[in-house]
Amino acid sequence: MTSVRPTCRPPSEARRLNKRLLAAGALATAVSAVIAAGGTLHSWVSRPSPKVLSLDIARITPLTYGEWLDHEHQPRKDFPAEQMAAPGKLINYDVSTDSLSPDDQVTVRVILHDATHDRSHEFGGGKIRGGGGDTCGCADWIPVPRDGDTYYLEVALYAPGEPEGQPVRRRVSGYFKGSLSV
Repeated sequence: MTSVRPTCRPPSEARRLNKRLLAAGALATAVSAVIAAGGTLHSWVSRPSPKVLSLDIARITPLTYGEWLDHEHQPRKDFPAEQMAAPGKLINYDVSTDSLSPDDQVTVRVILHDATHDRSHEFGGGKIRGGGGDTCGCADWIPVPRDGDTYYLEVALYAPGEPEGQPVRRRVSGYFKGSLSV
């Protein structure tokens, strides 16, 4: 009887194939681990986008510029008496934010609308900085003439890093008169 021996690969060729398969598997595992670690690291390092959640005008109070400086604990000595007597309004407004860092700034603009003469004047109200919590009891002052005309205010907030374009929040006050008294 003739015996037929099965043909086998030489031992060195089989080892080379096993080494290649093991190397390919190790490489795939390493690439998967790097991708997974990168996603995890990104979620640890990244933070949610800062947002302005709400804006409400709390009150509008008559106030001279000198009284505004007192409110802000600023010295009056650098300003002439005429400027100290300039009439205006103290605008108190409340802002709620989410995820603002100390580097984030929300731009505030206050617009005085003269309803009597159908014109408006915009004032840069400053910036709200993040990092001090997620709410702000904010205040700004704007000059309002002593003329008895009818006015209303608009407070507009712009997204952190985007001081132009459309505001993310805006509120309009009710009507009020320019004070005729000192």
